[in-house]
Amino acid sequence: MKDNPEFIVITGPMFSSKTTELFTLVQKCTHRHKKFAAFKPSIDNRYGIDNITSHDGLEIPAMRVKDGSDILEFIFEGDDSYDIVVVDEAFMIPNVAKALKLLFSYGYSIYVATLDLSATGKNFREVNAMLPWATKIEKRTAVCSVCSQDANYTYKRSSFSNTDSDIEVGGAEEYEARCFSCHPRINERDK
Repeated sequence: MKDNPEFIVITGPMFSSKTTELFTLVQKCTHRHKKFAAFKPSIDNRYGIDNITSHDGLEIPAMRVKDGSDILEFIFEGDDSYDIVVVDEAFMIPNVAKALKLLFSYGYSIYVATLDLSATGKNFREVNAMLPWATKIEKRTAVCSVCSQDANYTYKRSSFSNTDSDIEVGGAEEYEARCFSCHPRINERDK
């Protein structure tokens, strides 16, 4: 059992520097001589395959996983000298909440960066399941691409997809940060 684990969730819309803040936490843990294992969803191939990469180009090596059980297998069947489990884009990983809660119960510190809402305004089940366990939740904002106010929501451009899929990998060419007033799905103007 490790002492005083943390369960930190950094959440908010796209382009709110969630991953950059995750890197700040990782950097602090390395200065404290803590060992981390980082994970990202296997479907997220933006900016590279074996790294968590921020929109501004920062990188840390990471293992791609399809399911939360992959994280458990890596931690429990591999090198158990890790202190911290780092997960980017957690909303894209099925069963990640169950896996992270178990690791937290064993004393691992957990650092997560994730969207909290889809572009259609739906909350993500995995995120909802992990939030009650968090020792700290940081809700970040971006800058609205329309009016430059604080943006709390992600907007999917209609030209990108004709589906209402809650999980669709993309970057600035497909998504924007929007405030309440400028997001027609969130403020229900398009209904």
